[in-house]
Amino acid sequence: MSLYSHIEEVLWTQYQILDRVTQVASQITRDFNSVHDPPLFVGVATGALFFFSDLIRRIQLPLSVDLVRAQSYSSDTLCNGAPSISLDLKLTLRANTSFW
Repeated sequence: MSLYSHIEEVLWTQYQILDRVTQVASQITRDFNSVHDPPLFVGVATGALFFFSDLIRRIQLPLSVDLVRAQSYSSDTLCNGAPSISLDLKLTLRANTSFW
């Protein structure tokens, strides 16, 4: 049994995804090139970690990084409603230079 045998259809290849992440990072770099304070990027530790790390590595600016951990599953796979924050920010958010 292959690791990917359960996948019926690939919508985007890893190369297509990486190309788009690079485009987004380039746009962020252009948009915030003249901002005085380094922007703060906040990622969700369990949900978007790999996307987040790929993105911030490609941004060609000084930046700050922080993570939150949010969960909406109490046990097993049952959703308990609104997500709760189990790991909160350590850095201070600034309205004009923070990204989620």
